[in-house]
Order: sequence, then C-alpha cells, then structure tokens
Amino acid sequence: MGKLESAMREEFLKLARREVRAAVDPVMRQVREQRRELVALRRIVGIQAKALKPPDLPDVPDPADESVEQSRFSPWLIERLRKKLGVNQAQLARLVGVSPHTVSKWEGGKSRPRGKIRATLVALRKLGKRQARKLLEEMKP
Repeated sequence: MGKLESAMREEFLKLARREVRAAVDPVMRQVREQRRELVALRRIVGIQAKALKPPDLPDVPDPADESVEQSRFSPWLIERLRKKLGVNQAQLARLVGVSPHTVSKWEGGKSRPRGKIRATLVALRKLGKRQARKLLEEMKP
C-alpha cells in the first residue's frame, strides 16, 4: 500500500501546484506590470521635480551660516520682503521653492522658515523688483 499512498500524494501535490500556479501567475503578471509602471512614474516625478527646482539665486548662504541663523523673519518682515520684490504669495513661493500655503502660514505667524528656505529668503533680500521678475520669467516652463 505504500506505493499507492506515495503515488497518490505525488499526484495530489502535482495537482495542488498546478492549481496554485493557475491562481498565482495572473497576480504575478499584474505585480510585474505595476512595478514597471511605478518605475516609469518615478522617472516622470524626477523630471518634474527638476523642473520645479527653485532658481539659482545669487549668493545663497549656507543654512548653518551665522548671518542666516541671526536673520529675523517675523510675519511682518516676510510680507514686507514680498512687497519690496513686487510679487504675490504664489510668486514668492515659486521663488523660494515652497507652496503658496506655506508663505501664507509664514505671513500669518503660524510657522517660520527654516534651513535652506531661510537661507534662500536671506538671498532674496538682496534682490530688487526687476531681478525678482527676471527670475520668475526664467522659471516659466
């Protein structure tokens, strides 16, 4: 009876493998297709991120620099900088590389700029209206 049992066991395993393969193969194909799609989407996002990169501002100091750390950015000063440059919140956001909502939060006193963004704002203080407009024109796709 041992040969019959082992033969049946082998047959059951073979049938089970066939059933599992039939169920798993379509899912695996979908996973491979979605991975390819994910790679393509990551490429697109990378290209778009490069396109949205903030402009090269003149003499952007290192965020750890003393002048950046000691610089003050109250809501009133950020609004004054924006008006000095002759830009609206959305345009200032494009120059700095943040969302317009972030600029609104800065001007409302709900948050403060930090790190590289703070350094970029320090560099923007040295610009005039014409230079700011020129940078915005260069940023247009």
